[in-house]
Amino acid sequence: SACLQDPARRAAEALRLARALLTDPALRTRRALIGEAVVANLAALAAESARETALLMAEALPAKAGAAARLLRATPETHFEYLRALFRLSSSSRGSQPDGDGSPGVDAGGVRGMLDAKAQEEYVGLMCKFAPRDILAFLVASDGYSLERCLKAVTDAGVTPAAAYLLERMGATEEGMLM
Repeated sequence: SACLQDPARRAAEALRLARALLTDPALRTRRALIGEAVVANLAALAAESARETALLMAEALPAKAGAAARLLRATPETHFEYLRALFRLSSSSRGSQPDGDGSPGVDAGGVRGMLDAKAQEEYVGLMCKFAPRDILAFLVASDGYSLERCLKAVTDAGVTPAAAYLLERMGATEEGMLM
């Protein structure tokens, strides 16, 4: 089939099929096995569409969505896109979703619960490389991350507005103003 020869269409079809299988009530007893197959192929799926893969994980395998991000560390850009999609999904219930990444099938509160301080800190580090202009807004809207670890990441990357914000939060207002 032409669909199987085109990598993008193959990944889209695999995601569609995985979603159908994971949400089919008749396959409830096989859900764990299907979920394991999805997680085992997460890197390939996310390489084709990190956003759709994150959405699938949040909808169908929410307990594994956050931990699955660690499987993508070998490919930093894909890891970044996947985490970005998860964080956007988690913020959609707060009305801060400018580009409509939310989905009615996703419990944003549940996604937010999967994204612990470590995930936030990893995301800040990846944003330093792929989206430095977005860091300050993320830091302001988030909490629970280590101020010190995030400060080191943004300082090393030269993201001055974010560093000044973090210094201010740490009580070093004067130092932050001097940046």
